[in-house]
Amino acid sequence: MDRTKHWLTRGTMLAVLLLVGAPAFAQTVPGGIDVWTTPDDGNTKITRFVGNPLPAGYFCNGSPAFSQEIKLKGKPIATSDNGLGSTDTIVQRSTATYVAGVATADITLKALSFEEHAPLAIQCADGVHNFKLRVTLDQHVPVPTTQMNIHSDGSGTGGTFDATVTVPGQLVFTDTTMGTTFAPLYDTVNLQASGASWASSVGTGGVNHPGSVTVDSNGDGTPDLALPGTSSGFHTGWSNHCNPPCPVVIQHQGPHPTWPVPPPPPCPRTVVQAANRELAASKGELSGSASAATSVREYTDSATVVSLTADKVGTTTPIEACKFTQADGTLTVVGNAVASETSASADTVKHE
Repeated sequence: MDRTKHWLTRGTMLAVLLLVGAPAFAQTVPGGIDVWTTPDDGNTKITRFVGNPLPAGYFCNGSPAFSQEIKLKGKPIATSDNGLGSTDTIVQRSTATYVAGVATADITLKALSFEEHAPLAIQCADGVHNFKLRVTLDQHVPVPTTQMNIHSDGSGTGGTFDATVTVPGQLVFTDTTMGTTFAPLYDTVNLQASGASWASSVGTGGVNHPGSVTVDSNGDGTPDLALPGTSSGFHTGWSNHCNPPCPVVIQHQGPHPTWPVPPPPPCPRTVVQAANRELAASKGELSGSASAATSVREYTDSATVVSLTADKVGTTTPIEACKFTQADGTLTVVGNAVASETSASADTVKHE
């Protein structure tokens, strides 16, 4: 079977790229691990088979050639103490020293765990068979070490980083109808992030695991690889523009969101309703007129993220309801929304 370097979309692994940064006053960035949770939003998927179909008969007697995309979701990595929560991606980073304002660290993917969004239904000669899929690290080749450049914003509490991670992946199909596990398929992807955020501490729900931890590196459910904990003072995927720090959606080569914590659930009300409720205390409300103050972008098929400029919001304390975050006069809203209410011409902020 032909190998390709495109079986995972560029968004699939962006969880692996949110690596740590360093405060301006630090001369070195301590080594450690960075951990990520990938949302089940339909944007993480295997596309390899679209251009390189699995041949007829691959799955079972009578199965047709397979050329579909396969949507994936993160599957929590088993650890020795359950201290990494819903983490599905772990990257280890070396200690780095600032030189001319940039600290360069070596980074290596250590564990990866994805599964199919829903079982695959394959028509066979004897009826429909259901298949599950696991995506983990290829255990037959060494994982390449690449680099990450860390930049401070001068505040001593955050900044940005740029990184490239090489991911040798292993795909294993299991026929749950017959109880048969197939031989693995292998491939490699290179992932890049640019200008991603870090903060000196995590916010609510963030993983802070300073002690060492043993993790499942091969996907068999048993922790087998001892790793250092997360770095003290360096946490990627968090913004220091909030107090306490808030999680940041990292865009990796496309609109695929990856979070340093489990992604927020949809709100029970529309974005407009929820934003009005939270802005009321600050004497700000949404109006129906267009304004450059508002930007809207898609988060998932059923949710949106709306950034609202609200210069009269008098607090930098994150709003918990529906995962709002207020910071430096900006209100971020995550939640369900009707299409007409999520257009840039409909969601704006006005102040009294």
